[in-house]
Amino acid sequence: MTGSGRPGCPCTDASAVLASFDDRACRTPSSGEEPGVRLGPPSGLRACVPLAYGSSSCLQHDLLHDEPACAIDRAGEAEVPPYCFRSWCYVDPVVCKRDSEEVVYGSSYFAHEASGSASLFYSYSTCNSTVDDWLDHVHDEEKHLVGGVVLTASIPKYQVPIHYKRDRVSGEPLVSVGDEYYNDSVPYDGIYPRYMKELVTVSNGDIEDVVYTYRSRASQSLHPTSNFTAVVQDIENGLYDMGVGPFWVTSERLSMVSLLNVLCIYFLRPGANIKFDVAICHSVLRQTPFTTAFSYDKNFLVVPRHIESLEQEVLKVLSPFTWGAWLCILGVILLAAMLSVWFSDPVSEPQRDRIRWRGMSRQRRNKVAYARLAADMVLEKGIFFCSAGIEQDRGSSFPHKVMSLGFAFFILITVSAYVANLAAFLTRPVSGGIVSVEEAINDGVTICAHPVVREELETAHPHAIFHFTEKDVDILGMIDDFAEGKCGALVLGWEDNTIDVAIREALCENELVFTDSLVIEMPMAFPVSPKLAPAVSYWITEAHRFHDISIKEMTEEYLEEV
Repeated sequence: MTGSGRPGCPCTDASAVLASFDDRACRTPSSGEEPGVRLGPPSGLRACVPLAYGSSSCLQHDLLHDEPACAIDRAGEAEVPPYCFRSWCYVDPVVCKRDSEEVVYGSSYFAHEASGSASLFYSYSTCNSTVDDWLDHVHDEEKHLVGGVVLTASIPKYQVPIHYKRDRVSGEPLVSVGDEYYNDSVPYDGIYPRYMKELVTVSNGDIEDVVYTYRSRASQSLHPTSNFTAVVQDIENGLYDMGVGPFWVTSERLSMVSLLNVLCIYFLRPGANIKFDVAICHSVLRQTPFTTAFSYDKNFLVVPRHIESLEQEVLKVLSPFTWGAWLCILGVILLAAMLSVWFSDPVSEPQRDRIRWRGMSRQRRNKVAYARLAADMVLEKGIFFCSAGIEQDRGSSFPHKVMSLGFAFFILITVSAYVANLAAFLTRPVSGGIVSVEEAINDGVTICAHPVVREELETAHPHAIFHFTEKDVDILGMIDDFAEGKCGALVLGWEDNTIDVAIREALCENELVFTDSLVIEMPMAFPVSPKLAPAVSYWITEAHRFHDISIKEMTEEYLEEV
């Protein structure tokens, strides 16, 4: 189609804007003399097109000028992409938005170089064409974001079954780092390495492979309390591309400072004998990129398991009712028993024969008989109540039957209420232990926590008393601090700590249990070099949305295997 676009959204002359990109200047291959501009994003410039490209008229601009992508003479070797045959032109977005309903797009080719009036926008609909083929082409190009890169990654430490190496002789997972950690030829296994393999497959060659190396000893000495933070430091220093593992995205890690990113301003103090006497060093903060978050780790309060005595367990059975209610029930049972005696026939001879009358007067014998009958009735009514039933005696008197009906109804109501609440009271912990972070704060209990989340914890709970471990064994160091009496509770993440074999064993040995009291929630992502962050994030999203591949799914599959 030729023309200048639909009314309200006409084609514009963008030649002056294209000519302003001096670093893209070229000579068109057709004449070799005509000035032109190179197409493509800054990272991938390709065809040299004339400055009239996309201007003034609705034309098949790509078919006419974009070589070799849309060259007709390539038809015998490869199919010409459909977008090459679509008409389009550059437009003024301000005019089109105001005076028409045409769909306008910003140019990705020039978006990073142009600003203000130099921004370029195009429209297919104003040329009575469709943009679908072009968008499909752009989407396919986005799938080759890094062009077959081999990522170099580091794993902070061994965490079975999250990431670990195996013993070369026995094949058993290793739980502690040895010389093999510094041997890159020994492969990794576990949930996260398997996830990265799946990510390589999904990328279809965009990420060619992931090879693993070890963290540096220098970064470990800078961050002795966290192997994970040491890996982030290495990435910031440019030693490798990314870290693989359950990394928390913390404020400390986001603002990690490279050893090379320090600006020192020196001052000469008057009268000093040395050239540079005083130095004020300013850290040039550069935000350490992370991928998109693949999970959110809920950090719960972990407390000592409260061991209940036999007396407490027995009292749980009585917990559904108050002591006043139990006294009321006992009173009803006694009343029902006395009424049963009242409505019963006089004591018969067989009943009296079962009682030893020797040495007793007739009056005393009757009193003893009725006392025995009353005790018998109390036991009988108690049995009826506990068994939630009532005796069916056709020979009993009418008043006795009325009394039995009332007692049966009382049993029905009471037992229903008791059973409905019994399960909740049996599973409820007996008071005597801390069950929430609020109780820990109110009672002044010291809480062991990881120093990596110091800022997040102190911001969320400014009145809490935290003890941040200074040991170099991460979570296990926190548990050791608890065993040494430095705190009465801990804050632990749920995602990886509940499946880490070593941590689970340490928790059991110290009789520590998770509560349902949420302290903080931390996003989890991979630290990665700035140039690779968009690509890795893209493939993480693609794997989850279209292939059902995620850390959660990989964890479930792995646990099913073992």
